[in-house]
Amino acid sequence: MHEPNAAGEPLLKVENLCKSYGSFKALKGVSFTLQPGETMAVVGESGSGKSTLARALLRLDEADSGHAYWKGRDLLKMPAKELYQLRRQMQMVFQDPTQSLNPRMTVYQLISEAWVIHPEILPKPQWRARVEELLTQVGLSPAHAERYPHQFSGGQRQRIAIARALALRPELIVCDEAVSALDVSIQAQVIALLDKLRRELGIAFIFIAHDLPVVRDFADHVMVMQSGECVEVGTVRQIFESPQRDYTRRLLDAGLDPDPRVQAARRMPKVRAGLEMG
Repeated sequence: MHEPNAAGEPLLKVENLCKSYGSFKALKGVSFTLQPGETMAVVGESGSGKSTLARALLRLDEADSGHAYWKGRDLLKMPAKELYQLRRQMQMVFQDPTQSLNPRMTVYQLISEAWVIHPEILPKPQWRARVEELLTQVGLSPAHAERYPHQFSGGQRQRIAIARALALRPELIVCDEAVSALDVSIQAQVIALLDKLRRELGIAFIFIAHDLPVVRDFADHVMVMQSGECVEVGTVRQIFESPQRDYTRRLLDAGLDPDPRVQAARRMPKVRAGLEMG
């Protein structure tokens, strides 16, 4: 469990973040605050700037202007050495685990690679036991450590990606469309797993999705993005019960499947169901 920050200090405070690619303005002054252990869902259509926001915050792409304060320090201005250390605290789970997991590496190698890069985290004699512990934590078997990514289902591969993200004991995990490629029932299982990890470990999440119903049972707050701008932000209840913008209402309508079986599958299952291997 992570220790709480000083009273009232946010984990992450983003101010007026801007990013352009040539003449295209991908982010237009985005601002929000994330508290420790909180989940902020970022939703919007394709091209709304959600993934650009994630990449800018983790400095996979450099923002043009603005600030992102991590516990009061502007991570966008950090020198490379400080940023290297900070990366242990901020991890990312990508949309497609088939692309983010090296097919030539076993699960054990994929997870333990984090300690190759940051050897101060865990002595090598403890690697095997910790990999097995992480696999159990995400609902997989320790015996899976010697298998390769192609030997797993899509839901299982995403669990491996989550285990890898947990290896450095981060305080924030950014999930960039991490369940969008999965079947609806598997989406609910993975989200239940993330919610369990948040409650047990105190991890904060930025959860990016294009489908609003997916985030209803997991997020604390929702930020709605359109054309690179934050057009509405509020608690889950505010966004779902009294949205203020027509764009938000359209997103809600688009995500509500008339089939009651699909609606039931979207609802986050109990933790026990969430740990079934999918």
